[in-house]
Amino acid sequence: MRRSCFSRSRENLNDVLSLLSHLNVDAMAKTAGWRLRRRKLPLSRQLSLWVRAMWRGGNASLATMIARHNLVAPEAMRVTEQALSKLDCRRPWELFAQLFEQLAARADRGLRRHLGNRRIVLLDGSMVKGLAPRLAAFFPLTSNAGRQLARLKLHMLLDLDVGPRAVKITDGNNSDGQHTDFIWKHVRCNRLFVFDLGYWNFAFLDSITDRGGCFVTRVFPTSRPVVVRWIRRDDCWRDYVARLDRYPDHPKKHAVRVIEQRRPDGTWWRWCTNVMDADALPAECVPKMYRLRWQIEIFFRQMKQMLGLKRVHSMNVNAVLVELFCALIAYLVMHWLVRWTAMAFPLPPNRRYCLRRACRLVGVLSERLKLPLSALSKLIEPVAIHCTTAVNKKRATPTQNAILA
Repeated sequence: MRRSCFSRSRENLNDVLSLLSHLNVDAMAKTAGWRLRRRKLPLSRQLSLWVRAMWRGGNASLATMIARHNLVAPEAMRVTEQALSKLDCRRPWELFAQLFEQLAARADRGLRRHLGNRRIVLLDGSMVKGLAPRLAAFFPLTSNAGRQLARLKLHMLLDLDVGPRAVKITDGNNSDGQHTDFIWKHVRCNRLFVFDLGYWNFAFLDSITDRGGCFVTRVFPTSRPVVVRWIRRDDCWRDYVARLDRYPDHPKKHAVRVIEQRRPDGTWWRWCTNVMDADALPAECVPKMYRLRWQIEIFFRQMKQMLGLKRVHSMNVNAVLVELFCALIAYLVMHWLVRWTAMAFPLPPNRRYCLRRACRLVGVLSERLKLPLSALSKLIEPVAIHCTTAVNKKRATPTQNAILA
């Protein structure tokens, strides 16, 4: 077994997971304006059942998930499908949303001392299709043929170090650029937001600048930046400060920095940022930072394929939201467990930890050993032994530390 070079990893992970065991449901419900009944199945067991089922794939039916749980649970801890369904419908989803926010804030505080000065945050949205047709009245999406489909959309703010930080759930008829209000409390001077052209809006870009944040995005193809000052100009790179308020109907208050790179076929690719200092952010780093945006697409794929969000079990609006936030909590906890394992037992550059294998292993072991979610730090060593994989050099993406070094 490799020797640990990060002695405080287990303590920090315990501090993050302790929130799951010391959760004060009554206080959270009172804050959210709800009154909870006393029920046989507490919130911790309901959350644990959903999280473990998602770690094991989440593709099984609700009956199979309950039967698998009852096989390893003692007589007093067994539940029925009807009891869990009623709880999902009646216990307010705001409790799980508040728990998700508290867990993300706790992880941010625990990891802050180990991170660099600048943090890269990704912003994007994705459609969830596996809903029952009867939910089309609550989560509608109008198709091109005029049919009413049941779809919902996850608008996500993803920190590359901490994991998902904030989420907003809407129906499928909403576009990405319409819902950016949930990110404002996370805008800091050391946060750099990376997003695609779905958020290309001058008012949105100005709002990030006014709040002291930074951004990197592509330039809309039809935009014609007006050069104010050249920073660099050669055969492969063009770096200049520009104004985007060329058209009076679409004014932009702040100037931006445009970086253009010449491709082998002779075309120019363009990005823009509000970081004007070329020493703090060299032109060569901007395309690499934008490449990190693909990590949020990988996150959505993991949520759907690895945690089973391709198919949503619930047919009630409240139960659907409960299941979505349980999936986010399941991803958060596993993300932190794998991260602390990487800190405690570092790997050579040609290997990395596999989140899918870690989910399957921890899902099985935690059920067999009857561990509560707050005791998952005991599984750091099994994850370090069994959950590594070789790095595919063709698919390897630049890391945040390598870019900011």
